[in-house]
Amino acid sequence: MIKYKSIEAEEAEDFWNFLTVLDKETDCMMYEPGERTIRSSLEELKEDIFSNVIHGGDFLCIALDDGRIVGYLRAERGKCNRIRHMAYIVTGIMKSYR
Repeated sequence: MIKYKSIEAEEAEDFWNFLTVLDKETDCMMYEPGERTIRSSLEELKEDIFSNVIHGGDFLCIALDDGRIVGYLRAERGKCNRIRHMAYIVTGIMKSYR
């Protein structure tokens, strides 16, 4: 059974690992296989989750199957005043769960 919940700070490394696998499984996500580790880092992801999701206005929900992250939904708000009411929405799902 899939469980959906808001991400917590201590799940950042599991989320990073999930994203790395997802990059290899799809041609539809932003990063190509291996590109994530060149353009960003686990520490940057941790800071993003802490600052923008937990203590900011962004939304990040993960899908878990037996405690393993298998998907996510994120809404990232605009940072400038004129676009704060808008959000960039991303969803990612492991191939075996599509």
